[in-house]
Amino acid sequence: ADAFAGLCSDVGDVVRCGPSGDEAGGGRGLFATAAVAKGETIFRESPAVLVQDPRNRAETRACGCCHAMLAEESPSVAQPSCAWGCGERYCDETCKEKHVRRLGHRVFCVGPLDSWDHPIAALRLEAARDDDQDGLLAFVQEMVARVLHETNAEMERRGTDERTADDEEDEDAVVAAAVEKASLAWFVKGGESKTSPLAPSSPRCLTMASLVANASKAAIDDRENDRFITHVTCGNQNRLSSTDGDATEDTKKKEKRRRRLRAAAALLFDARGVSALATLATRNQLSVVVVRNDLLKTQETKTYDGLGVFPLTCLMNHSCAPNAETLFDDGFDDEAVRVSSTAEASAPRARVVALRDVAAGEELTHAYVDVTRPAEVRAAALAG
Repeated sequence: ADAFAGLCSDVGDVVRCGPSGDEAGGGRGLFATAAVAKGETIFRESPAVLVQDPRNRAETRACGCCHAMLAEESPSVAQPSCAWGCGERYCDETCKEKHVRRLGHRVFCVGPLDSWDHPIAALRLEAARDDDQDGLLAFVQEMVARVLHETNAEMERRGTDERTADDEEDEDAVVAAAVEKASLAWFVKGGESKTSPLAPSSPRCLTMASLVANASKAAIDDRENDRFITHVTCGNQNRLSSTDGDATEDTKKKEKRRRRLRAAAALLFDARGVSALATLATRNQLSVVVVRNDLLKTQETKTYDGLGVFPLTCLMNHSCAPNAETLFDDGFDDEAVRVSSTAEASAPRARVVALRDVAAGEELTHAYVDVTRPAEVRAAALAG
């Protein structure tokens, strides 16, 4: 609840997280903190995770970091690209830096590789193929990269902390603390593998876990490229640091970091861990479709298609008579966004709109399925 309180604050405290249902079987829900009139936007939310549908990437070029739709590159429209040469493009240098420094792009970047037989390339290729046409492996790949990146960052923070820098802490304790801080365990609700839509023992899960484990090991053991870059504070100076590239870190410390990362990966990304990530995705992801007309005044229409996790929006429970609906746009119709953003660079976000008057304190609900379908069809869809 504390984590969600911060998210509620980010949208102006117009909603709050609270218990929903009876004491015996209730879960969490989202509640309006003030009355809302029909047709009003209750809140807007940016995604915690957004992954473009692999099949949509060939049709619509989007920023690799914020996923804003990009215009076709031309002499008058220059777009920064990944320094390692993987082809990922960005709105601007800020997004390019954020993708590397905060979101772990380099963990599974294929730019330095010269063969699709490499474990990292194999993972990326299978995600791009999307044989099951659900984008699930692409989502898992994104989450694994982020969690590995954050685990490394947490270990680095502990290592630069004066209280722990010279302390030979118990290996298991260090790894466990880093994993807990980096993972999304706080967000997974009811994610027991026993009820996961992708069971740990299923052939698909075992294949995905193998791809993830091999790619993670290859990234951690890569001594030629700085795949784990973070921002650390050293005195009053900020500096870019990496697991392998920091000249002040001796070999012993580097190997200790790799050992701890391997232990973290083993804890997180076995079949059970991949099953938990798949559960997070399938139970909480929303299909994000944004249509942009007149991109850079060329009369061109483009559509962004992806899967996103919006923590607050995902808190809303289902109702066949909902009082709200969730729409997706890039905010470009808003005057404030239009003034401050270029036509090719506005990121997708969720917009929750009241379908009727909503009272203060009332739980917000939206429909998980098409409520115009027969009851038995809706029940089957919800059960699946």
